[in-house]
Amino acid sequence: MPHKLGQVFLHDKNILTKIMSLVSSKKRDTIVEIGCGDGILSEALTKMCNQLHIIEIDQKCIDSTTNCLKKAAADFNKITITHADILKDKFDSVTETPFSVVANIPYYISA
Repeated sequence: MPHKLGQVFLHDKNILTKIMSLVSSKKRDTIVEIGCGDGILSEALTKMCNQLHIIEIDQKCIDSTTNCLKKAAADFNKITITHADILKDKFDSVTETPFSVVANIPYYISA
């Protein structure tokens, strides 16, 4: 998948393991993932929460992640995907509180 929007696609299992260790071993009620890429992190996060809310700007990433999660996630009903720009829409689409935020975002967004 091309990186047309400055995306950082997660493929390194060691980085995935490090991110997941920071999320915590405690099961969360709601996790919001900013940017889903190919769905690698999303798939791991589904095991850590009761509700996963994904906010993604790129429709191709949404399609790829949806396909990945439909195959891998035992309960696809607990996943909500919103096509939005987190820099403009903030967390407007997330209705559950409290929630934890997890992301593998490009440097230009974090700056």
